[in-house]
Amino acid sequence: MSGGDGDDVVPSNSPTTWADLYSTGLSLGLRPNEFWDMTFMEFAAFSRGTRDADRRMWNHTSTIMAMIANVNRDRKRQPRPYRSDDFHPYTQDHQSQSNELTEQDLQNIASWRVNPSSPSSSD
Repeated sequence: MSGGDGDDVVPSNSPTTWADLYSTGLSLGLRPNEFWDMTFMEFAAFSRGTRDADRRMWNHTSTIMAMIANVNRDRKRQPRPYRSDDFHPYTQDHQSQSNELTEQDLQNIASWRVNPSSPSSSD
């Protein structure tokens, strides 16, 4: 998740598959059995918490980057001091997309099953 450059963002009109969720879980550091033992809501909370922790780390990192850039800034070439937002990947233009769920997103989530390989998902 680190970096927040948005390359892995899936358009909201494309269907999310179990392979997508599984891949995301593994990239967040979950082991396969940890992923499959989670409910969808637990996974959503875990991934949101991971993203929030990454954002907090970038708050710190981008502040230090701005401080270093300002110490070394040529005031004639760069009259405006750098801000931490200039280095923070979560505040860049591509992050301005809305994270709110649409009605279609909610319907898609409601149709998902917790674990497609579990016996209860065959009904």
